Amino acid sequence: MSIKNDSALAYRIARYYYLDNLSQSEIAQMEQISRSTVSRMLDKARSSGMVTIDIKMPVSPLIDKLENDLTKALGLSRVIVVPVSVNECNESTDDTIIQDLASIAATNMAELLEGCKIIGLG
Repeated sequence: MSIKNDSALAYRIARYYYLDNLSQSEIAQMEQISRSTVSRMLDKARSSGMVTIDIKMPVSPLIDKLENDLTKALGLSRVIVVPVSVNECNESTDDTIIQDLASIAATNMAELLEGCKIIGLG
């Protein structure tokens, strides 16, 4: 199979899988190829940049409201409220909370540091 055809196949398979929500087995049957070839083409689509995966924390209207309220009440230019993926706080959930906080901090760090001399975390 030529590189051009290989890329076209990877594109088709990625569309079937990510946009049409077909299983790898269903795609293999449609394209008359093995399921392992489908998997390999999905890997190719991701590694070539044809497919990008973006994972974001869920946003809640309550979080937006809390951020706005805190910004106004405290006279700050920006507040980021971090939702955590645990329901109760105890010693075993501390690492999860730290990971959630670190993810949001890393996502926003470049913007937060721009032009700032003092940064506070709480």
